[in-house]
Amino acid sequence: MPARSGIQYLQGLRERPGEVWLSGQRVADLASHPGLSCCTRSAALYDMQLDPEHLGEMTHRSTRSDQRVGMSFVTPQTQQDLEGG
Repeated sequence: MPARSGIQYLQGLRERPGEVWLSGQRVADLASHPGLSCCTRSAALYDMQLDPEHLGEMTHRSTRSDQRVGMSFVTPQTQQDLEGG
């Protein structure tokens, strides 16, 4: 999946909510539920990965699609990978 903006992330939560239950209640809208406000706060990280200032640190070019993808999709293979080198 290519890197996406915070708005795209929240839109994805709304379009594909899955099945989430919180305190015995099914959550219909993950993006706006007060008990899951961490979801909306994390949207800023998605915006950061598209910011030209952080693009190289937070994304890499996929060898499969040639699109920029988040570094969270990289599986570290070495100690250097874990250290971000």
